[in-house]
Amino acid sequence: MRSFILALLAKRYFLPPFFWKSQTKYSQLSPAAYSSDSYTGIVQDAQKLLGRYMEEEKQQDEAFLKTLVHPYWQHVRELDQEKIQSVGLREDFLRDKQLQLNIGWGGGPLQAWHRNVLTEHMIGTELYEYIAHDFIESRVGSPYLANGPVEMQQKPLTPGLFAHAYYLGRATKKGAMVPAKVLEFGGGYGGCARLFMGKWPSATYCILDTPESLIVQYVYLTMNGVPVHALGDNEVPKRGMVNLVPFWRVASVNYRADLFLSTFALTETTDGMRQEVERKDFFGAPVVYIQGGKDMRFESHKDLPDRVKERRPESILVDSHIPGCYEISLNNLEK
Repeated sequence: MRSFILALLAKRYFLPPFFWKSQTKYSQLSPAAYSSDSYTGIVQDAQKLLGRYMEEEKQQDEAFLKTLVHPYWQHVRELDQEKIQSVGLREDFLRDKQLQLNIGWGGGPLQAWHRNVLTEHMIGTELYEYIAHDFIESRVGSPYLANGPVEMQQKPLTPGLFAHAYYLGRATKKGAMVPAKVLEFGGGYGGCARLFMGKWPSATYCILDTPESLIVQYVYLTMNGVPVHALGDNEVPKRGMVNLVPFWRVASVNYRADLFLSTFALTETTDGMRQEVERKDFFGAPVVYIQGGKDMRFESHKDLPDRVKERRPESILVDSHIPGCYEISLNNLEK
């Protein structure tokens, strides 16, 4: 009996994903009407959008742009541009090792500890109930799939979903109002936006990011039926949509969010970008949630907790459940 119990614990917590990955077929996932033809058409629209962004970027002050993007990420951007312009965005883009550098954790085997930490923190929340009962995982990008928590009948979910649900669960705490206006600094492939807008579709959601990431988000969200709007310069973000904003508009974006959200992007940028974020007083949002990494390649992370604390003394800094990382959070949206 003792050996049997140990075997069960090992399967739940320690064994590699091969032993517990989901066997669900993509045809059972969202969107139900998925087709390669529709995907190709949306990718072509996204490539046109990338071209518009690149032309707009050429009109910006070159010295100013260099203060906003770390040399490491500029190199990654150039590689992504070359790939997207030459071969487009393949249907399995969430498994593309090159694109994963910029759009985050879209593939990769799910680690059991992440699933269990998510369950521990989120049971009983509105978002958890939504995921458990109404949310259908997406097949867009050909993601890896894994079995969800036992409490969700092990429904198939992606590694990214677990991370996004954890971040949003921490930002939308029990007993607080749900933010009506969100600004996500660095939106990955769009998974966090899809989850939030699926639960609260009347919200106004903005993503500030590089053009290469924005067009991935455009494809992912549009394929999943989430309304997307490429925000014009000085245009007011549209309600009920995910508004895409290129990074150089950080100083001019006309938006005051209820929730400022950034998972690793802000701690992997330049001091110049962080200073622009401070000038716009994004830390002044009623709800702030920042997940940060202590990567010495990026100078911005070194004093970010102190900068947030200076603006918001009530902010809380704790070690993240992800080794070597931290969380900064505060929520003043009480019901």
